[in-house]
Amino acid sequence: MRTLNNSISLGAVDGVSGEFVGWLSIGGMSSDSPAIAYNAKDKKLYIAIRDTNDEIALGSFNIANLTFEGWKPLGGIKTHKAPAMIWNAATGRLDLFIQDGSSRILHLSY
Repeated sequence: MRTLNNSISLGAVDGVSGEFVGWLSIGGMSSDSPAIAYNAKDKKLYIAIRDTNDEIALGSFNIANLTFEGWKPLGGIKTHKAPAMIWNAATGRLDLFIQDGSSRILHLSY
């Protein structure tokens, strides 16, 4: 989630009880709410944000060992909209959709 100061945090839930445990700050700053996708096979939560420079960054959180694996900028694509993202289990790929500065919809696959 994007906090009041535009930083990014993840909510932690106890895997046994299902109870909310608290918030974990993972760094990064975003102008919009992040896009989230989950890869159940690799136990990774992917997070895409529009950073404060209007560029897209992608991060991943390893659920198995509870570690954030960092942010990777995606080549300076400028946007004024939040990204959208899904994990495509059929192809085993992450599909990211971005509206660029010319209002074109870009599809990136990882």
